[in-house]
Amino acid sequence: MKRYYDLDILKIGACLLVILNHIIFFLNDYLFTNTSALFYSFSYSIYKVAVPIFIMISGALLLKKERNYKYILKKIIRIVIPLIIISYYIAVKENIINYNEIFKFLLLILKDPIKIPYWYLYMLISLYLVTPFLYKMIKNFKDKDYKIFFIIILLIPTILKTLSILTNFNINNYLTINFLSINIGYFIMGYYLYNLKLNKNIMYKFFSLYIISTILMFLSSYVPYLLNNNINLMFDGVDNILVLLSSLSLFYLVRYIYSKIKINDKTKIIISNISDTTFGIYLIHFIIYYMVYYRIIFIYQFNPIIGILVTLFLTFIVSCILVYIFKQSVLFIKKEILFIE
Repeated sequence: MKRYYDLDILKIGACLLVILNHIIFFLNDYLFTNTSALFYSFSYSIYKVAVPIFIMISGALLLKKERNYKYILKKIIRIVIPLIIISYYIAVKENIINYNEIFKFLLLILKDPIKIPYWYLYMLISLYLVTPFLYKMIKNFKDKDYKIFFIIILLIPTILKTLSILTNFNINNYLTINFLSINIGYFIMGYYLYNLKLNKNIMYKFFSLYIISTILMFLSSYVPYLLNNNINLMFDGVDNILVLLSSLSLFYLVRYIYSKIKINDKTKIIISNISDTTFGIYLIHFIIYYMVYYRIIFIYQFNPIIGILVTLFLTFIVSCILVYIFKQSVLFIKKEILFIE
């Protein structure tokens, strides 16, 4: 099966940013300084692209050819089974349910994700279900059709959302309620950008957009700190124009940079193996980062920023190793069963 190593690199980077997003709150337990506020705002300005990047990667891979529902259901099962298992473990461990309250647990996860960030996996399941229809919809798109589609599905809603954030005026959503979701827009955009010709002029435009949108994200958080000693996360979502522009730009930039560098085969194997663990890392990193935090809390007491960075990389590395061992064990068992048969 052909590997898309630029997408693998994007997956690894997005996975690190997801973890950073989820551990940055540890800073709240320590006295905020100007340095920690700078770090917090900078982190905020870069980690919000993680979810859109993941969605675009899925679109780039799944929309490149027609998918039947047998394939789609297999993809969904690979999400649902691990999601149920880890959600059950967390629910029991955190005393949300008793271990024998299976029916209560099933109702619980149907109502809400056991952990808020698992919303992404619920969304991904629904996105997979409509993938065959989306493929049929876009297979005859011309370039002009894509541009009009993205203006309607991505640009207009994110601009309206940004305006409502800045003005505190909620624009009537009946105007956009019949549009396809922004997540579908990201999904199709991933396919479009992955097939967009790599060009230096386009790269410079995306680079400029990324720098400008990232700086504005940073300022939106850091300036309120300077004015009233309060970090502001007003653009904390995938549905505003700043996150949209930075996500699309980074997706293209990584592709362009990858096309200009040479990576040896051993490095490619390492990249692909790490990339294959990112789904598992997403599932278990909630458990791992608390274990890491309480074992290195002395680092936070010395320097919270160093503590965050150590927690980030240790959580990623430990999760990656555990997922890799588990995957290899499953493969070994499958081979043994096939050998016996």
